[in-house]
Amino acid sequence: MIRQGLFCIVLAVCPAVSATQQHPVGSAKCMDFTGSDAYIQLRRDGCEVVKEKQLPLDQDKYGMFVAARCGRGLALFVYGCEKSELVLLGRSGVLPGEELRLFDTLELGKRIGILFKVVEDSPDEAVFNESVFLINPSGIYQVLKSRWELRHSEAEAGRQPVEVVDLGGLPLGLAFEPAEQVGDWPVAVLRSRPKVLELNSHSGNRTEVVIGSYTEVFSKGDMGFHPVFRGFEDYLTPVGELRVQGSGSVSDLMRVSWSSPVAIRAVMLQFCKGTQQAERFSLHFPKEPEIQIDRANPDVPDERLLGFGDFKSPDGTMSTLIFFRKPISVSKLSFQATRIDMETSHICIANITPLTCLLDKSSNEKRPHRGP
Repeated sequence: MIRQGLFCIVLAVCPAVSATQQHPVGSAKCMDFTGSDAYIQLRRDGCEVVKEKQLPLDQDKYGMFVAARCGRGLALFVYGCEKSELVLLGRSGVLPGEELRLFDTLELGKRIGILFKVVEDSPDEAVFNESVFLINPSGIYQVLKSRWELRHSEAEAGRQPVEVVDLGGLPLGLAFEPAEQVGDWPVAVLRSRPKVLELNSHSGNRTEVVIGSYTEVFSKGDMGFHPVFRGFEDYLTPVGELRVQGSGSVSDLMRVSWSSPVAIRAVMLQFCKGTQQAERFSLHFPKEPEIQIDRANPDVPDERLLGFGDFKSPDGTMSTLIFFRKPISVSKLSFQATRIDMETSHICIANITPLTCLLDKSSNEKRPHRGP
């Protein structure tokens, strides 16, 4: 059953068992992978050992887990001890990439899993291949597989620098929420494909704002993790129960208020159908100087303003989304158009919506949206 609302992402990783805590796997020869027949065979197969760990296969039996580079990717191999020799119990497929970014353990209820992350890098982006394996007496079983991309910053990629502001403050990639019940598996969350808007910026530089991401949520199923939600996670939330006064026409002050102060990070202006956006307008906040936006003279800076973007809906209506660099905690605001587009003689605002963002909320409210 999908839990409604949002939830906190916490990576629940259990440390690998140290050598002083390990049960013997049989003999000293089984304890040493490098130099063993298994190691020699792995090298003959064209694989290079990157990292190795000794982990429990069950309560009284341990195995050797080896991350190895094979061709153009990395794979996970599992060896058990039989008659003082390391014997291959199983292996994963090859995950594309040249770098092993993560090879660690994860509590899956009363069982132990392995987090295995491989990165395939390029000048423009990095591709992450992540898998979760469940350890069992006979080796490993893959219970979750993911692939996502991360675009390098403009400076890293050798392009013109861009200021990027993330309104979610949540990491991309695979993360885990602790289970609701003791002994159950954690919930897995994969965030990818961030939604980025390019703003008209008064700073003169390119500015982008991240307003959401594609999110997948997985819980324990019969054969491993299975999806319970796939969709867009919006980092912006409208303030509810608004009281509106005024028409939003030229020189008329349109007021919006709500019950108690809220940290506002953006304002959406939706214009009536058939009208154009205001060419020059201002936003008024109590005890704050007004914020002015002039499309004809965008070089006049206001350090409180991050930028704005214009959007056209399929029905032809126009909207302007205004972002602030820092949240403004208020319980009301006003809008006033001081000049309109030269081709029209009137202006009409259908809706004015103040918006809060996920980043400005308390940490226990940072949860992914689970549906429309």
